[in-house]
Amino acid sequence: MNRRSWTPSLASIPVVVDSGFFQTLWFNLLCASLLLVCILVMLRRLISASNERVRLRLLARHAKRDRIARELHDTLLQGVQGLILRIHGAIGALPNDHPVSLSIQHTLDRAEEALEEDRKRVSELRLGDPPNQDLACRLAELGMQLKLDYPCKFRVVSNRENRKVTPQVSEQAYGIAGEALLNAFKHAHAGEIEVEVSYGFRHLRIHVRDDGLGMSRAPADGFGGTMNWDIAGMRERAEHIGAELTIASAVECGTEVVLSVPSSIAYLRRQCT
Repeated sequence: MNRRSWTPSLASIPVVVDSGFFQTLWFNLLCASLLLVCILVMLRRLISASNERVRLRLLARHAKRDRIARELHDTLLQGVQGLILRIHGAIGALPNDHPVSLSIQHTLDRAEEALEEDRKRVSELRLGDPPNQDLACRLAELGMQLKLDYPCKFRVVSNRENRKVTPQVSEQAYGIAGEALLNAFKHAHAGEIEVEVSYGFRHLRIHVRDDGLGMSRAPADGFGGTMNWDIAGMRERAEHIGAELTIASAVECGTEVVLSVPSSIAYLRRQCT
């Protein structure tokens, strides 16, 4: 019997295993897209919650201001009005041409003017729409009044879009821009001052620019003294309404104050009919 030696040979069988659906490129792209959508939704909810907290805080502050305004009107202003009437009655016994009578009458006239101005200020403290809702017009009126005492070139520009600003934001924005205008007229010795009010889709922005001395060159009784408190007050006002305030100044190149308020806080919501 012829025996042959057997040599084992290696045999290979190709095996192809398909990738699972979770290993494919389209599945990875889908997961990344879903993750991005979830992040965006969470961010939007966080922003909405933050804006709602700011709105509620502003309403609480204005309720408190309304109460203070009523108390001032019912106590202090009424008391001062009563004192003025009593003094008017007292000087009635003096001759009209008496020097003391003329002096007291002049003082009473000034007191009545101050009382009327205080009544207007108290009225502005009350919750509700201000007399002139348009910020550009209000700032233009303020600038023209300041221009009488500090002559320089002044102008206000606005895109004039029909966007209504909430009373809370209007009040604080007017206070910030008004303070910037006062500093520009009084301390900066500017030759030209400009206010730009932009009712944008995403933000309400107010720019106050001047070509004055700049903060570091302002007189000691201006930017170097009370101006530090003015800036602190402006920043506090901006923080109360969730706005961003930036102040840039350079020597001999003037100062620029920019207030930016998110549209979700700045504008009144349109009511559906």
